[in-house]
Amino acid sequence: MKITLKSLIFIISVGSLSSCSRMLTGTVSCKDIATYTSPYGLLNSIQANVGDVYYINQKDKFVGYIFHEKVDSSDVTIDSEVNSLVIAADIDLSADLDAETPKIKLLSTKIEQQLERNSKLKLIKPSRVRLKNPYKFLNRIESNYASTFGNLNNADVMFMAVTSVVLADSLALQTQNSDSTTTGIQTLKIDGFTIKLTSNCDALIDVEGNKAGVFFKSVFFTYDPQTKRLAPYTQLFDFKGYHVNTVNQ
Repeated sequence: MKITLKSLIFIISVGSLSSCSRMLTGTVSCKDIATYTSPYGLLNSIQANVGDVYYINQKDKFVGYIFHEKVDSSDVTIDSEVNSLVIAADIDLSADLDAETPKIKLLSTKIEQQLERNSKLKLIKPSRVRLKNPYKFLNRIESNYASTFGNLNNADVMFMAVTSVVLADSLALQTQNSDSTTTGIQTLKIDGFTIKLTSNCDALIDVEGNKAGVFFKSVFFTYDPQTKRLAPYTQLFDFKGYHVNTVNQ
């Protein structure tokens, strides 16, 4: 089970630009979607599982998979499943229309603003698996992998352990306050224009198989080579601009 990122691309048609109607094409694409953060955690573009451990090189902006520490049923809790869940998307979008007139450029900006304001993410059959005691997990890997952390450690490196994953059968981007009479087509009205948005993919990301991990949360920590202890890192962490290696998973 995995999710695969796609760019969010729309075909845009605009009527009544002048006395003669004309078709206008353009694209709306997501910015920094690989590091998109929801209230339920980061978009799981790295295909993380509970118990995965990564190192983070803050100087080179690189995240690398290290190992997976198996957790059993007594270590985790599973939140009750619901049929669907809708959350605010808050995704940064960029609209690019073919025409270069000032009026069309202004319309592009309004399209971005309306989509960003009204877009929601809908999860079908979501549930969440999370560690009951993340710091107990840190104590375990501290004992079992001290040499691994020691070999990777330097002044620019910190680590993260995945402690929570949200699972779902599908994850789709929807725009509220728009008509959607045809599958894949949404119609918006801005400044008297009727704008039809057609996506080349039904979902923001592909979900392959049931119960795929769509979001994850982690605890972050550093390693003290003198005491050979792990120290939790309590500041917020931003993955924007980072490259992630998952080839060892």
